[in-house]
Amino acid sequence: MGGVQYDPTFQALNNCSNLQTLIQPINFSNFWSTNTVNNLFGMQIGGQGVLFRIGQFSIEGSLKVGLYDNFANQDTAASLKKTMYFAGASANQLAYSGDGVIQLKYQVTRDVKLKLGYQLLWINQVALAAGQVSKSYSTSIPSLTVNGVNTSSSILFQGGTVGFEYVF
Repeated sequence: MGGVQYDPTFQALNNCSNLQTLIQPINFSNFWSTNTVNNLFGMQIGGQGVLFRIGQFSIEGSLKVGLYDNFANQDTAASLKKTMYFAGASANQLAYSGDGVIQLKYQVTRDVKLKLGYQLLWINQVALAAGQVSKSYSTSIPSLTVNGVNTSSSILFQGGTVGFEYVF
């Protein structure tokens, strides 16, 4: 299996008054906001199949890998000495992903299966909001400067799935 894909991901970090402990010597009041957007344009390739079957039960799985051009943006706003400052940046970065699914299926009728499974999606080389703090700073003169976009973060989505499948 393969295909072309567009995956946008968004993340925000807002109202953090404890950022002063993360970056010194910035004198933050109590407002900081960073938003990131990752526009992933790319391709995936992979395979799927039945791993085991006995009677009406089967275990099925799929694995996919992807390669993407990540056009990442970050926008930061900070309240420094009761004045709002805004800055932002964009970057292109090669990103990649892995996607896996394993499912236990029970064939209820010829056309209907119940399924219970686990799925994970891992994406590497993306911009996350918390990772942008080190790219944003203020000097002794109140201002906000953004030095690019930190796209060296990874994100993992995972969880259980339950459902049914109807084939006609």
